[in-house]
Amino acid sequence: VNVDKVKQILRPDRSVITEPHHVWPTLTDEQWIKVEVALKDLILADYGKKNNVNVSSLTQSEIRDIILGMEIAPPSVQRQQVAEIEAQPGDQYRR
Repeated sequence: VNVDKVKQILRPDRSVITEPHHVWPTLTDEQWIKVEVALKDLILADYGKKNNVNVSSLTQSEIRDIILGMEIAPPSVQRQQVAEIEAQPGDQYRR
């Protein structure tokens, strides 16, 4: 994720300040909601670009995992892995 874009989201203008003993800027609840949505969109756009994935095709579970930083395979890789498993001869679960 582009650090400069994150800084721009957290501090959209000079009126947003961070108290000396705080890590995060001082924002209202409404501002935090906007920041949260913007950061989520930025993270998902970055993931979609890096993995050539349409973000709108992701499930809520995949979005949560991406936002929380878990390494997940793009859906195309997941489908390929499932196809490889299904194609294995003598699968003990097939009947």
